[in-house]
Amino acid sequence: MLQDLEDPRKVIAYSKEPLIAPEAEFPYETRDGFRTDVIFPGGMIVEDNGEVKIYYGAADTVECLATTQLDDLIDFVLSFK
Repeated sequence: MLQDLEDPRKVIAYSKEPLIAPEAEFPYETRDGFRTDVIFPGGMIVEDNGEVKIYYGAADTVECLATTQLDDLIDFVLSFK
């Protein structure tokens, strides 16, 4: 979801597709663990160079890291506007 900087109550856009989802090629997301085929965000860091680090839990057993660029993330959300 992309919110207005001046008034975060205003939603500018939100994605209709998940940003990340469990993938079969990663058994720690889909087969191993306590609760399979489940991932959930834990936090996000935006670096000075525009890299976004998204920490997420997988199958209730491991913490993972996905990365992207801030511009790509914004474009992804705005593509559903």
